Amino acid sequence: MIKATSASIAYAATQVRFALTFLPVFMKSDTVTDSESFYNSILNLFDDLDKIEEVLELLIWWNQYIF
Repeated sequence: MIKATSASIAYAATQVRFALTFLPVFMKSDTVTDSESFYNSILNLFDDLDKIEEVLELLIWWNQYIF
């Protein structure tokens, strides 16, 4: 991996969200967190053309500070 992508940011956010829960096992869908829907909602944000400036700024930030 040489740069951040929308999928890698969504994955990281999903893992952080899980880490902050009380659940002992990660599952993509459960009654408490529904991680799959959370992940997909982040990906949908990256595809929102009304948010393109914010998306580009976020990708630049991740690539500047993480890589």
